[in-house]
Amino acid sequence: MKLEFEKWIEGQGMHEKAREFFNEAIVCFKVAAYRGAFMLSYLGFQTMIRERLLVSDPPSSNLMPDPSAWTGTLQKLRTPTDWDSEVNRLIAVDNSKTEKNIFMISKDVRKEAVFWKDKRNACVHAKDHISYPSVECLWMFIQNHSGKFMVNSGIEAFVQQAKSHFNPVENDPTSDFSELLNRITSVVHDDQYDELFTRLSQALPLHLRSKDYVKKFWLALANSHDARTRENFLDYLKNHMGEFETFIFVFPELLRYFSAEESTLRKFWNQHLPMLTVYEEYAINLYQITHWLFANNKIPPSEWDDFWNNWTRSRILDWLADDLSEDFVALLHKYGYFEAYRKYLLAESSGYSNRMSWYRHEKLLPFYLINVEMDAEFVDHLNRVLRIVPLGSFTNNIRKAFYANDERVRKSFKEICDQLGIQSYYG
Repeated sequence: MKLEFEKWIEGQGMHEKAREFFNEAIVCFKVAAYRGAFMLSYLGFQTMIRERLLVSDPPSSNLMPDPSAWTGTLQKLRTPTDWDSEVNRLIAVDNSKTEKNIFMISKDVRKEAVFWKDKRNACVHAKDHISYPSVECLWMFIQNHSGKFMVNSGIEAFVQQAKSHFNPVENDPTSDFSELLNRITSVVHDDQYDELFTRLSQALPLHLRSKDYVKKFWLALANSHDARTRENFLDYLKNHMGEFETFIFVFPELLRYFSAEESTLRKFWNQHLPMLTVYEEYAINLYQITHWLFANNKIPPSEWDDFWNNWTRSRILDWLADDLSEDFVALLHKYGYFEAYRKYLLAESSGYSNRMSWYRHEKLLPFYLINVEMDAEFVDHLNRVLRIVPLGSFTNNIRKAFYANDERVRKSFKEICDQLGIQSYYG
């Protein structure tokens, strides 16, 4: 049976030498050779940091103003007799006027790392008792914090690595990114997730036309097997509604994670969803979101009219009305869109002073006429509107709807006008 630390190692993209030390430590642990397990584990940790430093970009100038100092550091890291003490020195540096910690780790993490270094020294000289809890605690420290030991801070380095991974000039952007995701929990403190995801969203922005490999990365992040990563990411979305809107529109299936978040959902469907600009190829995304909201009773029936009126005012369906799927039209029928739209139109004045406002309906009104049977009140209102609106795109689009499908709309319209005893605009 594999240990948790053993599984963790397999998901990390570490240098082979560090992996060997950790594997040897696990062998020692399993045969109760805890002193050996502890020393090899710490050596693996040092080696992992050393290899990162050797391939890292130099620290920023505010951390190391003298470029020659970095050259000296690299020289020591390449020297067999000096590298381990140099790694320990870099970890222990306490920020001062003369020197900054190039890892930008917190004081608490720095103190804990120094504690484990001192524990290793005591272990080497047989000055301390080492048992399996000592080894497991060291492993927990490595799992939780190893990702923070990167030049210019864990977050900065992680974001740069993500950018590099998905940059087709540097790498194959479609290659496996699981090692990146596996390192997240060791990169950030609990209060840094918001900063990490904000920086990632700036480096790898998500939108409908993002490359598939970028979309796959963000979807994997939202569905992470690590509960802490997943929950912090979902919290990030809740606290950044602009990002929430984008993620949900690209991945409608993510709504299931917010089923219990009534406040978040209300903000979304009241304020953000109606403001989306949706083109034909993404109508399916809008359908999936809307269907989920209604099917899961997230919009109270008493608020259906307000919900659809927001859509009408923002004209969210303008670019879709000619090509909506049968399922989408059925959804609109089922959940009261057409009834709400009828009420909205009847509230619009049919007087001369309001004639220009009707041009806002040049897409939606033909869609309504084709999909709904008209009634006397509506026909009387529309007939008066047609007589006061100048010829143009509005009347042209209405005419097309009237004369489509063997003039079904025109015939119905005229029949009702005859019943009302009024002259039909389209005789």
